[in-house]
Amino acid sequence: PLAGALLLAGVDLRGREVLVAGGGAVAERRVKRLLEGGAERIRIVAPEVTPSLDGLIRELGPPRLIWFGRNVEPTADVVGACLVVAATPDPQVNEALGAAARAAGAWINRADDSEAGDFVFP
Repeated sequence: PLAGALLLAGVDLRGREVLVAGGGAVAERRVKRLLEGGAERIRIVAPEVTPSLDGLIRELGPPRLIWFGRNVEPTADVVGACLVVAATPDPQVNEALGAAARAAGAWINRADDSEAGDFVFP
């Protein structure tokens, strides 16, 4: 689905909420890219995060970065997000996040399956 069908576009994330599900190395890279792109409100939902991501959370804090130290609840956690990054180690959870994001009108990035998402990171 995504192969050959990508439109290069800029997304203004100022004042919009982004959900990042997962706290590992991939989630960390996505959070850094989102911050570089001007994201102002990133919610991270994961039982644990990398030490580097923990440092960013402590440095920037709310409202820019908020960490919820628990497992993601797809239907509830996508509420209010314009973009959702599914970067958990569980493909079934990532799939559920994709379905919940689309039902809520948000775009989904699947770290485990880019073809199943709506956008990719450069």
